[in-house]
Amino acid sequence: MSLNRPVAQCPLLLQSDMIRLHHTLQITNIAVVDTVLGVTHQALPTAVPLLQILKRGTTYRELLLIAHRNGCSTAQLRELIGFLQISGGIERYRQLHTWPEAILSSIRSGCMGLRDSALAHRYKASPIGLLLSVITATQSVSLLGAVVMVLLSELQQWNGSFCAYVYAYSLSLFIGSIYVHEVGHLIVLRKYRAPAVIVRQGFRIGILHQRLSAQKELRIGFTGPISGILTCLTSAVICAIFGERLFAGISLTIACLHLCALLPWYGDGKSIRIACSEKRKVST
Repeated sequence: MSLNRPVAQCPLLLQSDMIRLHHTLQITNIAVVDTVLGVTHQALPTAVPLLQILKRGTTYRELLLIAHRNGCSTAQLRELIGFLQISGGIERYRQLHTWPEAILSSIRSGCMGLRDSALAHRYKASPIGLLLSVITATQSVSLLGAVVMVLLSELQQWNGSFCAYVYAYSLSLFIGSIYVHEVGHLIVLRKYRAPAVIVRQGFRIGILHQRLSAQKELRIGFTGPISGILTCLTSAVICAIFGERLFAGISLTIACLHLCALLPWYGDGKSIRIACSEKRKVST
């Protein structure tokens, strides 16, 4: 089979990329078992050889060839890759010199209207794992903030030292409040003894856990945003007391970002909306 247009080519994966099934996923017969969450996902018989190869580790090129030899259809392979892609079940190892090719591939896919979600990454639900996920997720924001501060300094709007102070405060509060936000979720989950795993997908950080009762889901959903908002409001009050209006304004702006997490369309807000719906069904 020619690999110029390989079956189920994923814009996020180059043929030279090494890929491996995440160590928290195990293969038993025709099922994928999430050892952290205790969840079992049934797999098609044609997908089992691919999962076993992924468990040992392989290149994406080899995976495509094996899929072709085993009669795995394009739809089946796309479904498998998509499931692993969004659940953090696949680890990708890419050589540094192939990154330009990856960027060009993403641009080309975007021009063709192929828009796949970012590759998700799993982290252990621990303070260190959470810190790593938050720092990685906010790398782009950190870089953009640095560029803005340099531009303001060069345009002589603010002096260099003041720009550095504003940047350091904004970034510290932004990262710190997100960390506190997610810690709030983890604390409640540990209280309920619910197994969990952290999943980062691009800028988004989520915590996958076993499904709990609607009441417990509501508490988990509200705890994170409230923790982040209180952290920012506390910083705003302290800054206001010392007469630092700019820093107080920055704190309130970041607090509004945590407040947006309660919107019902995604993230915490979506979880809260679903939990409220389930609670109403039980009460009726």
